[in-house]
Amino acid sequence: MEFENITFSIEEGIARITLNQPDRRNSLSYEMVKDIEGGISLAKEKEAKVLVLTGSGKAFSSGGDMKSMAEGMANPSPESREKILDYYRSALAVRNVEVPTIAAINGHAIGAGLTLALACDIRIAKDGAKMGPTFVQIGLNPGMGTSYLLQRVVGIGKACELIFTASVIEAREAERIGLVNKVVPEENFEEEVMSLASKIAKGPPLAIRMAKKALRLAQEKDMDTVLEFESFAQGLCLLTDDLKEGIQAFFEKREPEFKGK
Repeated sequence: MEFENITFSIEEGIARITLNQPDRRNSLSYEMVKDIEGGISLAKEKEAKVLVLTGSGKAFSSGGDMKSMAEGMANPSPESREKILDYYRSALAVRNVEVPTIAAINGHAIGAGLTLALACDIRIAKDGAKMGPTFVQIGLNPGMGTSYLLQRVVGIGKACELIFTASVIEAREAERIGLVNKVVPEENFEEEVMSLASKIAKGPPLAIRMAKKALRLAQEKDMDTVLEFESFAQGLCLLTDDLKEGIQAFFEKREPEFKGK
């Protein structure tokens, strides 16, 4: 499958989607988010075990496409809300990926670009990257789920501060407040990202998918609901060869070799 706005690759269970409009700082045009959605579908089709989302050039993503936004303002229509919702759903398709997702923030992640990173499970930032929810800076309320995602990562107070002031912060500050998991020097960035992705890809696929579902469920539901799901998920894992391999490896004091069965 060919894409105009992204590149896609997969190796050893690690799918990689790279936003590939560096001359536009990987701004999230409608065409870009549709290609991201297509890349995610392809990763599922190829049974990826982990998905890495990153950018080409100096930016992860500069956010929404300002040219398209200006054109929309000049030609408003009754269908505008539906178009915006369609855009959101495509841009946030990464939220629905069953396997773990990593945002490799190779450069600035601004506005909707930051939100795209927030939609991933794990965020690794290159030292020197900057990020911020800058929507109100141009007179726009946060969109694409920013108000939902940001407070779940950094807490309601910090989310309010960042959004109300349209703050752009350095990667090290983002790490301090929990916005990113880790900041890595430029010379080690690719190695660190792929090392983490490889570690996840070598794990037991069903157990990791169930763990991701449980974590997401725990953000919204009560303890009893989570316990019900965890008991169901462990029941499934008890039927797998991977669990037998994991237990045997434990007793034999060696690394397990999971087969996804």
